[in-house]
Amino acid sequence: NTDDGPLHATGKDLAVMLHSYTRHGMYGDYFEGEANIDLTNRFVVLELDALNSMPDLQAVVLLILMMRITQAMYLSGNKSQRKLCIIDEAWRLMGRGSAGDFIAEGYRVARKHGGAFVTITQKVSDYFSSETAKAAYMNSDYSIFLRQKLAELSIAENAGYLDNSDGTVDVLRTLDTQQGKYSEIAINSPDGLSVVRFQVDQATEKIYSTKAEEVDFLKEQRARGVPFFDAINALVQRSAKR
Repeated sequence: NTDDGPLHATGKDLAVMLHSYTRHGMYGDYFEGEANIDLTNRFVVLELDALNSMPDLQAVVLLILMMRITQAMYLSGNKSQRKLCIIDEAWRLMGRGSAGDFIAEGYRVARKHGGAFVTITQKVSDYFSSETAKAAYMNSDYSIFLRQKLAELSIAENAGYLDNSDGTVDVLRTLDTQQGKYSEIAINSPDGLSVVRFQVDQATEKIYSTKAEEVDFLKEQRARGVPFFDAINALVQRSAKR
């Protein structure tokens, strides 16, 4: 191959494109060293929020993780092991190329391998924003609804996303959430529609709280060296006094 030949030019282009992901590139710290993700653990959490500001890096990391998850769920040969892939804030991924294809395939084939997919998003209409989202919704045996804004329910009903001929939308309009006490949940399954109330003890409610002031309180306590559960108990007591 000559220096000005097409293969040489293609090789130079690939080298430039891949440089950022080598040990000398700007993302080298993410890829250099031993991979420490163990998907054989019973419970694995992959937190990618820190990559939202770096979409090019996020796309590569997502692709690698999807390959690893696919191997664990479909190619391990162990169909007796139940496997569950849960994707929070799924609206960010359901419309994207390879990520969207990964989710759509999961909903269609995971059950054949002893697995299941769960996607979590904010609005009913998110599941009709793309073909991938529709595939996820239509291939779900179980749809779980928390309280929705009345305007969102009206939009979903008028657009045909929800059918109120059997009173489903009317039931969804009655769902209530009492902060710190309980959340009502509607579960649509092959057995029909039912409403349950989700309630946890005060300590668990604080552990999973997303209130900014409570999250900040726990961070401050931990920074001062207070043990985690002592900080949780202090937060429970502080809330009880209000």
